[in-house]
Amino acid sequence: MKSIRFSHNWNGKLGLNRIFTTIRRVRSDEDYWGRKIGHIFKLDLRGGYMGKVRLIGARRVQFKDIMPELLMADTGTNSYEEAKGIFMRFYPNLKETDVFYLLLLEKMFGKGASDYEQEGRSNDLKNQGVGRL
Repeated sequence: MKSIRFSHNWNGKLGLNRIFTTIRRVRSDEDYWGRKIGHIFKLDLRGGYMGKVRLIGARRVQFKDIMPELLMADTGTNSYEEAKGIFMRFYPNLKETDVFYLLLLEKMFGKGASDYEQEGRSNDLKNQGVGRL
């Protein structure tokens, strides 16, 4: 099972939130995350296992088109400049036209992948209007 790794628990989203976002830079033209909607991943914070999450949405967007409010909420900051600064530290050569994925994840809270498959949830996302954000 693949992992989604975090170096920091920005805004505490890895704690109690059931649904949370993460913003990840696109590394190639391949639509990796778009093809993984409904898949289960291990949630990893600084090398420590925190449980499982399911990818429920993915959208590719240029950095300049990420809403300032989303960038602030995702990083847990109260200013756009501070949030942008965090991304500039992560990606020192960041350009406004760089492409990122906006990912929407759901914590599974003790459920395994097979539980979701039995409920039909992992294959029924598009019928719920979830997937491509």
